[in-house]
Amino acid sequence: MEESPEEMSGTAKSPMANHLFMTNDKCEKLPEKTEQVFHHIVAKLLNLCKFTKQYIQMAVAFLCTWMKNPNLVNYKKLSHVIQVPERHTRTHTYN
Repeated sequence: MEESPEEMSGTAKSPMANHLFMTNDKCEKLPEKTEQVFHHIVAKLLNLCKFTKQYIQMAVAFLCTWMKNPNLVNYKKLSHVIQVPERHTRTHTYN
């Protein structure tokens, strides 16, 4: 995503990191500006996974559960999902 922050650059092999479903309620809450970035990117990913990137659906669904109170750990998980390269190109033939 061209709008993702610098700390989200890089690549990951899979959107399903080992730590994806581990939660930490005592983690530091995101600053308001970063929280807005979190909401914006998760919303874009939700739209993408619906139509083109089904392989990130489970990770995005989990991130959606943290939309109300995202914390630093959730932001790092979002960074991990962003770093997953496109798996394959969609090619459709219409007759």
